[in-house]
Amino acid sequence: METPSLFVESIEEAIAEVARICGGRKGLAATMWPSLPVREAHNRFDACLNPERREQFHPNDLLFIARAGREAGCHSLMLFLAREAGYTDPQPMEPEDERAKLQREFVQAQKAMTQLAARMERAGMLRAA
Repeated sequence: METPSLFVESIEEAIAEVARICGGRKGLAATMWPSLPVREAHNRFDACLNPERREQFHPNDLLFIARAGREAGCHSLMLFLAREAGYTDPQPMEPEDERAKLQREFVQAQKAMTQLAARMERAGMLRAA
């Protein structure tokens, strides 16, 4: 498995780093734009990486690239964006952690609703069942 760089100088370099870790620009481009022929998708990807060209990645493309990088263990794009915007380095959340967090939030919300219903009943706003 390839190791991503810790620091990149530009967003284009960060995107290229993600593409490299994900198996190359051609493959990532073909996955991003499946309706285009592979060569055309690759050319479009390369044009978007060239700051002297007018082609640019759409925000949804950047999300796609960031997610692909996340799956491949390359966080270069997210790190670059966070650092450039003045944020601390983001930490990827494991899917299991996300499930556990959602379950905890659901249980807390259920308890809050039960307490709210009891208060409303005491205030005469609800009738006891």
